[in-house]
Order: sequence, then C-alpha cells, then structure tokens
Amino acid sequence: MTESAPRYTFVDVHSYRNEDPKLHQALVESAVECFRLAFNDDPFLKWIHGGALPSPKLVDEYYRTWILYTQSIPRSVCAMVNQPPDVPLDASSVEVVAAIISFPPGYHAEVPPSIGAAFGFLGFIVQSLFRDPVVVKRALIETGRLTDKALSKNLGKSKDKLYFVHSIGTKTGHQGAGLGNKVLADLLDRADKDGLPCFLTSSSAKNLSFYRRLGFEEREVIMHFDKEKTKPYTVMVRPATKP
Repeated sequence: MTESAPRYTFVDVHSYRNEDPKLHQALVESAVECFRLAFNDDPFLKWIHGGALPSPKLVDEYYRTWILYTQSIPRSVCAMVNQPPDVPLDASSVEVVAAIISFPPGYHAEVPPSIGAAFGFLGFIVQSLFRDPVVVKRALIETGRLTDKALSKNLGKSKDKLYFVHSIGTKTGHQGAGLGNKVLADLLDRADKDGLPCFLTSSSAKNLSFYRRLGFEEREVIMHFDKEKTKPYTVMVRPATKP
C-alpha cells in the first residue's frame, strides 16, 4: 500500500519578502485571515475587548502588525499552505491554513528588530488608542507585563535565551489534521539543536493537551486578568534538551 501524497506544504513566509514581494504579501494576508478564524472563539480576544469579540478589521490589524513586525527575523513566521509541495506557490491562490509567529533567542526584547517594525507597531498603537483604548491597555500593556513577569519567574537569567511562541493557530476546517504539530516542529527542532527552552502562554484550556504532547509543561496559571480573576492565562515551558 503506497502512502498518499502530501496535501500541505511548509513555508517560511518572510523568505519570500525580497525573492517574490507579491507572493510574500499574499502569504501575509492569508496568514492574517488564518489567525482571525483560528482565534474567533478565543477568550483572550474577548477579554481584551471588554467581553465581546473585537471587529474583524481590528483583529486583522493586530495580527498583521505582529507578522510585519517580525519580517526581518529569520523563520519568525512559518506556515502550512493548502497545496502539495510539487505545486508552485501562486500569489493569486495561495491559502495559509496553519501559522506560527515566534521569536528566536535574543529577539524577544523591548528593542524592535528594525526601524520599519518600530514605526509599524507605533502606528497600530496610535490607531487603536483612538478606536479601542481597552485593547491597547489589555493586549499590550497588561499582557506584556504579565508575560515579562512569567518569563523572569520561570526562566530567570535565561529569559532571553529561549524560543518564544507568540501565536499559533490552525484555520477552521483544517483542524485535526496535525497541522499545528507540523508548523511548530521547525521551531522545536531548532530549539533542540540549540539546547534551549521554548516558552508560551495559552488563554484557552482546550489547547493545553496539545502543548503537553509536544513536551510543554504547565508552570503556573495566572488568574488576575480582571477584577473577578476569571481569565486563566497558562504559562508553559518546554525544557531545554541537550543538543
């Protein structure tokens, strides 16, 4: 019995930035849509918007800003596209069905990776302050503070020597096909070769078993996202392995 041909293709999104700008833009926009659909029910998005889902436009701008923020960082945005590896990528039809935004060692810091990234991020903050200041306060300020505190508590002096998973999602209709495993495998392989830990936070309890299967351990559950302390924010670490 022969194995079926691969249906999906792994891509490093920003590798096309200079090679094929049109394809790069198409991949970015498709990844933005993928994240929006993947997190459509996520309690974190509801929390940052004060209890209701923010507009699709605001969600798109949030993920687009982060994707473009990382475009000078190698292998920071990787994806699975819905076509076999032997089919050339076409900007007019490419579809991202799973994606990850991550930061390799040394990049998860307060200093932006490029001038363009700094201006793009600042623009998002200014626009959001006028349209939805709650999002800026909760998504950037409060979440950033909690994340930095968790990094220091769980990794101490090694908090800058790690692989940081910012976002990972699989598009509705493609979940259950193991695409999350595949899109995360590249980062985990690099972390293992470098002998470094991986760090992430999860706002959805239903995703915890997925991360456990990949070697992540639950380190703490933060319950003070609001006055009622009802929004769990699980800190997970995948310990370093010897290279």
